[in-house]
Amino acid sequence: MKKTLLFVHMILIAALATLIGCGGGGGGGSSSAPPAPATKAIVTLSTTGTLSSGVQIGGIQARINLPAGVTVKATPSVQNNAILMTDTGVIIATGNAAGAELTSGLYSTGTATATHVVSLAVAKSSGFTPGEFAQVSCDITAGSAPAAADFTLTNVTIAELLTGATITGLEPKMTITFQ
Repeated sequence: MKKTLLFVHMILIAALATLIGCGGGGGGGSSSAPPAPATKAIVTLSTTGTLSSGVQIGGIQARINLPAGVTVKATPSVQNNAILMTDTGVIIATGNAAGAELTSGLYSTGTATATHVVSLAVAKSSGFTPGEFAQVSCDITAGSAPAAADFTLTNVTIAELLTGATITGLEPKMTITFQ
């Protein structure tokens, strides 16, 4: 009996020593650094749905409400320095609207009660079909950690190429990629 009890105690002491030696330090001995926080957010805009035969999209206007800590590069307009125009490369026509003749944007800085807003327009004289049409490059302020759900897309107007009439039945979509 004493030998069995001594044997059990030795196993328990060995197990306890093993647990203490592990230390719970994350294991693996890897010294890789945590991933760097995102400094950019790329907002990709698209539409889904089906157009009537012979109908093309001529242009799309939309507003993106940006969360706190997210901005875009913009410069005051030469006609009115109170209006901020997005810098070249902030808004680019992509996907089905690639090659668009017009990609422009206005930027409104936020206040304590209002978010930053990018109002954009993309127009293509030969028209385009539903799918991806633009990307907006946003900057993330150091110390900010926005989530994709913090961005909202509003006031989307999709215009028909030949008549300029508003197209209904297409669904605007927005995806956010952090870099």
